[in-house]
Amino acid sequence: MPPVDETSQEKPLEPTQRKIDEAKERGDFPRSREITTVAVFFLALVFFKLGQDFFLEHIMRAASFFLRFEPLMDLTEHTVSEFFWMVLLHLAPILLPVLVLVFLVAVSAEVGQIGVRSVKDPF
Repeated sequence: MPPVDETSQEKPLEPTQRKIDEAKERGDFPRSREITTVAVFFLALVFFKLGQDFFLEHIMRAASFFLRFEPLMDLTEHTVSEFFWMVLLHLAPILLPVLVLVFLVAVSAEVGQIGVRSVKDPF
């Protein structure tokens, strides 16, 4: 048997079936974070390319609103909350589709790797 390097992260022996079964019961599933990252990045690029007209229109609309905004307005409790909702309404059409896409792609990539599984005792 070749000498085992103490600094190596590689295991010298394959896991036994008992160890594999125990890991499955605990909810330890092999998966790659890179697959999720690449899937989200690639589909976000495709999403932005396909929706570039939509995003440019909404970005221009938000920019024109904020550039015309009166910077010296009277800030009161009522106007600050009103301003917050105006900002949210102008940014939501831009951010919401992206956030929904990232969530759906990330969940799909994770489910694609390990399937739908549940842990018997999560705590």
